[in-house]
Amino acid sequence: MTARARSGRAFEDVVRARTEADFVEREWLCGGIERALDSDRGQYVLVTGEPGTGKTSLLAGMARAHPERLRYFFRRDSRIALTGGDIQSFLLSIGHQLARVRPELFKLEHLEVVIKQHIESVEAEGHVVGIRIEDLSVSPFHRTATLEIEQRVGTLSGEAHAVEIGSARLEPRLLDPDNLAHLALIGPAQVLAAQDPEARIVILLDALDEIADDDTTAPKQGLLHWLARSPELPANVKVVITSRPHSGLRLFRAAREDRLTDVVIDAGSPQVVNDLHTYANRVLETDAVIAAERSRGNLPGSTKRYAVHRAAGNFLYLATYARALIDAAEKQNDEMVDRLLVFSGVPGNLPGLYGFFVELVREELAPWPRSPGGPSSGWEGVGLPIIGVLTVAREALSEDQLTALSGTPVREEPARKVLESLRWLLERRSDRIAFFHTSVGEFLAGKEAQEKHPECWVDESRWHERIVRHYRGAAPSWAEVDWTQMDRYGLAHLVAHLLKAGPGSFDEALDLVCPGLRKAVRIEFGAEGRFLELVDSIAHHVADTAPVAIGLPAMTYLAVVRHQAAQSSGALTPRAIGLLARMDRLKEALEHAAGIRPSLWQFTAFTEILQYARPKPGDPSPDDLLDLLVESALTIPRRGGFYGNRDAGRAAEAAARLVAPHDLERALRLWRHGRDAATREPLPEEEPDAVYRAAVAAESDMDKARSLLDRISGERWADYLDLAERTAPARASELLRAAESCLETVDPATRVLALARLASAWAAHDPDMSRRFLAEVRAQVFDAGEARELAPRLAEAAGVLADVDRTTARFLLARLDTAVLDGISQRAILDGVSLWARWERHERARTLADRYLAKALGDWEGLDVMKALGRSSRAKELRLVEGIHAALPEPPADLRAYAWRSSDRDDQLIRVVKTMAEYDVGRAEQMARGIARTTWRDDWYGRHSSGESQPAARPEPARSGRDHGGRMRIPRVPDRP
Repeated sequence: MTARARSGRAFEDVVRARTEADFVEREWLCGGIERALDSDRGQYVLVTGEPGTGKTSLLAGMARAHPERLRYFFRRDSRIALTGGDIQSFLLSIGHQLARVRPELFKLEHLEVVIKQHIESVEAEGHVVGIRIEDLSVSPFHRTATLEIEQRVGTLSGEAHAVEIGSARLEPRLLDPDNLAHLALIGPAQVLAAQDPEARIVILLDALDEIADDDTTAPKQGLLHWLARSPELPANVKVVITSRPHSGLRLFRAAREDRLTDVVIDAGSPQVVNDLHTYANRVLETDAVIAAERSRGNLPGSTKRYAVHRAAGNFLYLATYARALIDAAEKQNDEMVDRLLVFSGVPGNLPGLYGFFVELVREELAPWPRSPGGPSSGWEGVGLPIIGVLTVAREALSEDQLTALSGTPVREEPARKVLESLRWLLERRSDRIAFFHTSVGEFLAGKEAQEKHPECWVDESRWHERIVRHYRGAAPSWAEVDWTQMDRYGLAHLVAHLLKAGPGSFDEALDLVCPGLRKAVRIEFGAEGRFLELVDSIAHHVADTAPVAIGLPAMTYLAVVRHQAAQSSGALTPRAIGLLARMDRLKEALEHAAGIRPSLWQFTAFTEILQYARPKPGDPSPDDLLDLLVESALTIPRRGGFYGNRDAGRAAEAAARLVAPHDLERALRLWRHGRDAATREPLPEEEPDAVYRAAVAAESDMDKARSLLDRISGERWADYLDLAERTAPARASELLRAAESCLETVDPATRVLALARLASAWAAHDPDMSRRFLAEVRAQVFDAGEARELAPRLAEAAGVLADVDRTTARFLLARLDTAVLDGISQRAILDGVSLWARWERHERARTLADRYLAKALGDWEGLDVMKALGRSSRAKELRLVEGIHAALPEPPADLRAYAWRSSDRDDQLIRVVKTMAEYDVGRAEQMARGIARTTWRDDWYGRHSSGESQPAARPEPARSGRDHGGRMRIPRVPDRP
């Protein structure tokens, strides 16, 4: 592992938000859980409590105290879903976390499956198979299994097969959950048990009840269903689960009875009361509250003691009460402060408290006059629509969305007053509005509100229906809706609202699956993935509710639509997705990337995201982005043939270089996987030098960096010089001598460059040594003779020595006067022109430029020379680019018939556009509209390859994509705060 600090763990934002200044350490409860984990019945520890008893904060505290424990939180803020409730999402998250925390558990070269069969005879019609694998899926965490079959057959008249494999694929989200569990958790746990019998893997799983109720996941694909029916986990795997009391837990308890310990948070226990007192001290001891108590003659602190009593063990009650009291006191709402301080009419339970606040709003609206000729401006016309829509909304809403969906202008009175009065139950984040906890909406739609507060009760189906009608508008059918005008919320959640809108939703749901919706979703989310999810949701609904006679045709139709959508490709290109990340639109970028089918294209998109993303609070952490990158590399399918697996191999090797600065062992496993995946034939032995170089570049500890550098098997002189540049002067001499010792096997042309870099490096430490190497540079030029590769090295070496010894630098450039002009030397000669011009030797620069132009094939070379000489004007260069553009041939009338001609013109035009962008982006955009090609072209390898060419000097970044060693630069994970 390299020394770069980890930038964050999974769900770190949840842990941080839940353990801020008002967090209460519940040592007694954590101690009970730890004792349960140590017991024989403690493989599953189920912590249950009513809403508001602090379950999520409890697990967040445990995650903070034990950062090595794996965690999975369903919601970020008790309101908005953070992760999926399906088993694949859970296992992939846990597997990747475990691979980061305990990488040694995934070091096994193979997972072995051994089957032995002893059969006396196989008759003529008989058929024996040692192991039948319908779908061999490669692990997203380590290498594929070894299948060892031993068959002994006495008499064989029929058929005997050792192994039958239907197909092989590498897509973890399509793996059978039990197989994925073995790869992500069970297998590594078995390795851990063998290595350290006392060690254990602890998983913290929050909100199992909400996961069970997640209507975006089919019940049989849900986590609760799997936990009750999953393969037996190894004894060293422990799971701490939090949940409200839930009917779905009965089956789980029955299935795991002998290994389950229940921990019930008793709201009336002395420990809970003490915790509430601690919490009250932190949230109610404010200047505003104390001043309000004193002004009314109350003993300071009396309010918090009575509030704890009324809370009856519920943190959420106390938090809601504190929000209201502090807000009223700070805004000098004396009437409300009076009521809250003495609990006048304030109920002593959480649902009652919610009802109290909502009834206050209803009373305030009761005398509100009706708008002339319009609907009621009172509770029924304004208040109820607002809380109705907020109750059923599937994410926080902007004020414009709330206005549109509720039919109430929320920026105007009396709607503004409703939101102001409801502020204690609301949370505003980034100008969006939602109830601050799911229990608020559950109360409003529940039985207690219907019986005790009927005017405030929310009939969910009514408001789901209202949202559906808003989006359909006056269109006679869904096919006639103007989908281009639908907002992002509607495209994402309309199906869910429709399926909950009551009777008649079945037929409408099928009509909803139309070309307009598909196109709009693809445009908004960048790929087919979101549309496929919508189709799946409707299919689940049909399967659960429709009779066979109706359901079968519907399922057939949906299957055909899904197949067609899955086969298409309309995703954004990787660079466009990277641009979204660069513009701080990370979540959009991730949605677009996730919607692409597993491929090199998808991997490239995640690479672009990783390069440009600057995660903010609430965004996936850098570690999460790395996991997505690795997963996308490992899920590229193998297509067979000599070149069929090349994409998978290239992606895995590139991922290894990006992971190396963070987790070298994991990177080395990825690199080996990439080599194995590249072709069906074994590749020649090769060391992972590129992986070690990436780790060295990120390592801040010089001793560790030196140790890693020594593991590089190829040429290392440039690596030693790089390390010397960033180490202390006392250590630099040692590294410079190590670089010199590596030059014995270097070719003559490269030796010129290496000696120049050594001369430059020694100049700051030992001038005599620098002069010695300068002499060697001059001698080496003659030894190199007329080597074809000498010209580029001469120019690079001259650039290195330009500020060290100008005489030697000029001597090197003078050799370019006789260099043979070809594709290799042309770039070097242009660099020589730039150096002569920089040194104000304009005659020499012009002479060399004339040699360059003598081989010119067009105007591009003239533009290159103008820039190198540094004596042209911007206007002149612009005219030249415009002239090149004007000289391009017209596009062929039939692009398909003359595809080669169209492609050649596009290549020329793309070059013009890129050049024009240096001068005028707007004009470049106009030119770009003439490009006929609209498909993504794979230039990825040219930008992210690690080809081990001969080391070279560090050129100017604007001119080359290669580093000082001649290798292509790899996008580094940006430093984060």
